[in-house]
Amino acid sequence: MSTTTEIKTKAALILEKTHNGNLLPFADHLLVMKAVDGDLADDDRTELEALYKRVSDGTYDPAEKAWFWGIAGLTKAGQYLCWKDHPVAFWQKVSPAEEKAMAQRIGDRCVRLEALGVLVTIASVEWFWSWFDGIEATNPYLSLLAMTPFIWERKASNGQVEAMFVTGLDEHYRGVIWDGEHVIKTPLPTRDHAWFRSMGWEVMLHDSPHYRRYKTTGWREMCAHLQSIGVPPDILEH
Repeated sequence: MSTTTEIKTKAALILEKTHNGNLLPFADHLLVMKAVDGDLADDDRTELEALYKRVSDGTYDPAEKAWFWGIAGLTKAGQYLCWKDHPVAFWQKVSPAEEKAMAQRIGDRCVRLEALGVLVTIASVEWFWSWFDGIEATNPYLSLLAMTPFIWERKASNGQVEAMFVTGLDEHYRGVIWDGEHVIKTPLPTRDHAWFRSMGWEVMLHDSPHYRRYKTTGWREMCAHLQSIGVPPDILEH
């Protein structure tokens, strides 16, 4: 068994020969970085040794992958299941039969989301899957649900329910607000939930009696709610 120092040395060589790890797919990159940090589990050491051997002797091919339960496109990386090298679900240690069923379920979801034109992420596969389970590609609200996983609402002084859709990344967050008549775009300082609540916003369907109803509600209820407050399906294009 290699010592921690030997493991870190081998990890450093792998990074050096793969352009600082840029040529490594997510699963292999995660494995190497865990080795660099000294956080490699005993079960992962064999994988690192095999990766080191292939990289050092020139036989490593990043396109060569071991598909998780034989499902093309699905791989396991630490605690994640990845679809085409992007994390899409959390792996759980269960029985082989349960693991196979989990892999098939995640793989089927990823294929379905791609067919709908929805970005395959942990949000669309796990957290908000009910928004897409059974929805048709022709649904006018599909692109809106696919673009913005966090939708906020608040009641204005005139009683009108306003809705805000958050878009953008990092420091470039934008809020697209529907006030019942107009589309208003505004920069946002953060996506932190505490800030939104301090401004009177609550996650859509927050007043439902069901815990975390916002995430578990189906697309029919979400679309019906958006329609009931008059949100234009193409609001993000305005």
